[in-house]
Amino acid sequence: MATSLDMTPTHNVSAMQKVLYGSGNFARFTVVTVQAYFVSPFLLEVANISPTWVSVLLLVKQFYDGITDPVVGKLSDNTKTRWGRRKPWIVLASIPAALLWILTWWSPPFLEDEYALRVTYFFLAHLIFSTINTAVAVPYFSLLPDLVAEYNGRTIVVFLQQVFGLAASIIFSFLQTAIIEYVGTSTQEDYSRGYLIAGVASAVAIVFFSMVSALFVKERPRTDEDDEDFGKVKRNGCARVWAPFSDFFKNVGQLLVFKEYMMVVAVFVLCFLAVYFTVNNLVLFIKYVAIAEAESSWIVLTFQLAIALSFFFWTIVSNNIGKKMTYYFGALIWSIGLFLMFFIQAGQVTELYFAVAIRSFGAGVGYLVPYSMLPDVIEIDEIRTGKRREGLLYAIFILIEKFALAIGLSLSTYILGVVGYEAPAKGTIIKQSYEVQLTLRLFTCLFPIIFLVIAALIVYFYP
Repeated sequence: MATSLDMTPTHNVSAMQKVLYGSGNFARFTVVTVQAYFVSPFLLEVANISPTWVSVLLLVKQFYDGITDPVVGKLSDNTKTRWGRRKPWIVLASIPAALLWILTWWSPPFLEDEYALRVTYFFLAHLIFSTINTAVAVPYFSLLPDLVAEYNGRTIVVFLQQVFGLAASIIFSFLQTAIIEYVGTSTQEDYSRGYLIAGVASAVAIVFFSMVSALFVKERPRTDEDDEDFGKVKRNGCARVWAPFSDFFKNVGQLLVFKEYMMVVAVFVLCFLAVYFTVNNLVLFIKYVAIAEAESSWIVLTFQLAIALSFFFWTIVSNNIGKKMTYYFGALIWSIGLFLMFFIQAGQVTELYFAVAIRSFGAGVGYLVPYSMLPDVIEIDEIRTGKRREGLLYAIFILIEKFALAIGLSLSTYILGVVGYEAPAKGTIIKQSYEVQLTLRLFTCLFPIIFLVIAALIVYFYP
């Protein structure tokens, strides 16, 4: 009997379509990068929210995503329109997502003296944005298995995604800082306006690249097998609403014993924990450990450029020696860079540039390898089950990435407050305590090395 893959209709995807699809990651990485670098400073220094409430907000947001991600994934699996399953979600949600994104960077002046209302506003703004953004991100990534069937071809598509994603990281990690510094030169009101203008600039990129990635890509046609689960619930409205939740919990149980998928997820989580622990604390590390705040924008630029350049190298290496060996070499270089950063002393600016470049060149494998392994695992799942569940599998994958981001942002922010971090008053410069500086070294450098070692052990046992 033929497998589901044998019966799946195929269609040719041009190189230009692959590029246009990959460009959608520019929008996603714009969101991820700006949030990773700037959401904590904004909430602490512009919104004037305490570290405890900032950490709670970030955790609640990510756990809320635990509901919306699998629901959107399953609903997009069961969507049936003349334009496809995923494209309508991306097109309809892109503009609302961009508008809500702007609101997350606006601190309403009429709430300046209303602390409880201000906290509530940012809770709602982030939760609503997260909901609409999920309706773009999950369907976007779920398109990938439809575009390329062959093993090496998927690596190329992932490479294109990550090139656009890293381009977004380079541009907006630098542009965000430049806009804030240029506009916010005198008063707190100017500083707040700088964040808002930067938010508008990034919103334009979010809309443009999301639309391009959807409008110019042709989805693989639906088959009778794709409609099977949809037909079971379409006659009953209540069942259709509950189906994503019940299917999610049922499928989670199945995935827990899907060894290959869980191993890829574990590697992915550990790599992104290593990324986010460094990224979330890098600006504070530069300011309070290296005492090189004047170099912040250029160090961050070096950080992102080295990752981008490494992608060309690691993609070639992966196609020649395989993904497992590529990860080993990359993780080793990544760890060496982190080790050098750990011992940076105040004023060692040149040494910091060198360590950051080494770290980031190796970190390219943390993006490339897990993302290129996932489509292979999804294909295995389709062969074994006879079902196309890429929407659900990608939703869980993205969900776990968000949990990693939540840990990197909220836990480190909370612990810094516990060990005595003090936000400087406007127009002042303070020196943080030894405990705060040591915590920044651990979060930025040592913890990521531990995550990479554990991931290497999992990769070793991957089939």
